[in-house]
Amino acid sequence: MTLVLKILVEPDLRDGLLVEAFKFDQPEDYAWYLITRKENLDQPAVAQARDWLLQVNFRGA
Repeated sequence: MTLVLKILVEPDLRDGLLVEAFKFDQPEDYAWYLITRKENLDQPAVAQARDWLLQVNFRGA
């Protein structure tokens, strides 16, 4: 799992090597993406990180 600018992993996303841990559209100038392997989507640590990022984002922090 990693936080990354989408442009850095677009080929891997397109080829199905990586998946976005959650879908949340942001303007590209401000967008960071939580990326993980498909088999890790249900891991508790991934879910916890995803939930935390969503909380921080919606608070505007």
